[in-house]
Amino acid sequence: EKDTKIYDLLKNKYFNKKINILNADVINFNFKNYKNFKIISNLPYNISSKFLLNTLINYNNNFTEIICMIQSELADKFDYNKGKINKYKFLTQLCSRYEIKFKVSPNVFYPKPKVYSKVVRFIIKKQKIDCLKLNYFLRYFFINKRKKIKSNKYFIDQISSKYLNYRYEDLKYNEVLEIYQRFKFFVS
Repeated sequence: EKDTKIYDLLKNKYFNKKINILNADVINFNFKNYKNFKIISNLPYNISSKFLLNTLINYNNNFTEIICMIQSELADKFDYNKGKINKYKFLTQLCSRYEIKFKVSPNVFYPKPKVYSKVVRFIIKKQKIDCLKLNYFLRYFFINKRKKIKSNKYFIDQISSKYLNYRYEDLKYNEVLEIYQRFKFFVS
């Protein structure tokens, strides 16, 4: 909890419980010293996608699960069981099992937001991830989802010719995974 007053209230409320409450900015916090923890959070909507992408990539072996409330639209972007593939769906399926637990109406908040929310759960698949490679892949592979893959200068030499005339969003998870596993990147 970033807010000191709320942090103090939570610290007193959960005193002598097996809950570790931290007074810090979650975006800048280094979770490397934490192992086998669960994150339970009502994330601010303006940082939720950045936080979740960062956590799934960089702290994959530090947590067992993440349960949080996020904007409904973002929850759907992570849901790999529906719709076309995107970087959120690929990352979520690679690193976790994902569930949308339930919807939350704006009517339960004051002041009332203009959006619906959903409580979601990521059950982390602990695995060794090359963070630099995965970040680079997500950034440049999904750069223009409506264009054909052959137009992407970062991947043209490394992708099997059978995929070159596809659009990114038309691929299935296993096809993107195959491309990711073959992907070699060069940092200058």
